[in-house]
Amino acid sequence: MKYLITCLLLIVLVISGCGSTGGASERENTFRSSLGTATEHDLRTKVPLYITRNGYTMYREEVTLDGTYFETEWKDRDLFDDEREMGIEAARTKIIITSRPREAQATSLQRANIEIFNHVRMPGEEGWVRTVLTNQTRDHYRDFTRRLNQELESGVRTN
Repeated sequence: MKYLITCLLLIVLVISGCGSTGGASERENTFRSSLGTATEHDLRTKVPLYITRNGYTMYREEVTLDGTYFETEWKDRDLFDDEREMGIEAARTKIIITSRPREAQATSLQRANIEIFNHVRMPGEEGWVRTVLTNQTRDHYRDFTRRLNQELESGVRTN
């Protein structure tokens, strides 16, 4: 039965990939969202704190005149029910958060974005593969992003 589910999943993935470009398939296995506006200070302090509080390890942090860049290491995570039903054996997540100055004028406000990458292990596959996000995975990433957005919004100060 597992073999049949795996074959069906692979057929669906191949068929859905035939009519799309590489960029389209990347979008299907990567969650992307805006985090809104935050001060550079809040990004530098709140993002690493939120990331580590949620069990991730920071891999790279950069703050430049062009903006900020945060990247986590890959983190193994528990499978969701709909992933188990697809025959997925293991899953891992990586997060990248970037920001750019909101305007050309002298301000510390930044527009921030998040990308959450998802890799899984499938039966019969060597190593990690990218696959379409399941509904439960997407909901989890959406909730993670919403909570981070709330933390960042709590620090935005307007004059």
